[in-house]
Amino acid sequence: MPFDISALPIGGTTMIVGAACAAFTWVWAGPEIAAREMARDGWLLKCEAGVASEIESVRTPAPQLPDVPGLCAMLTAGDPDLAQLCRYIPDPAIIIGGAERLQNSEKTARVERTLTRVSDSCSCAQAVYVEENRLELALYAASGRLFTPIEVREREAALSRALHSPACRMEG
Repeated sequence: MPFDISALPIGGTTMIVGAACAAFTWVWAGPEIAAREMARDGWLLKCEAGVASEIESVRTPAPQLPDVPGLCAMLTAGDPDLAQLCRYIPDPAIIIGGAERLQNSEKTARVERTLTRVSDSCSCAQAVYVEENRLELALYAASGRLFTPIEVREREAALSRALHSPACRMEG
C-alpha cells in the first residue's frame, strides 16, 4: 500500500514550502550568510597577512660572502709578474659567489611565487569551510541566527583547519 500524504497532520502545500525553504537555506542562504560574516570579520585579509608572515618567518636571510680579495689580486700583490698567470687560473671566489647568488635568487623567486598564491589558498579555505559545514550554516540561517551551531561559533578554528587541509595546501 503506497504512503498516503493526505493522512498527515499538515498539508501538502506546507510540506512543499518547508522543503523549498530548507533547499533555499541549504543552497544559498547559509553559504551567503557565512560569506558575509567572514567578509565583515575581515577573515580573508587576516588569513593572507597571517600566511604571508608565516612564510616570511621561515625565509632564511641570504648568507653574505665576506669581501676577500680575488685570487689574482692576492697573487699580484706579492709578485706583479704573476699577472699573466691570472688569465689561465679562474677565480674561485667569483665562481662560488655567482653560484650562491643564483641559489638565493631561486629561493627568493620560489617564496615570491608562494606569496602570490596566498589569496588562492585563503579562498580555498573559505570554500572548504562552507562545503564541510553546509548543514550547520543552513540551520544557522533558517533559525534567523538564533541557533548557533558549534562549527559556526568556532569559525576561526574551522577556517584554520580548512586552510591547513590537504585540499588547500600550497606547494612551493
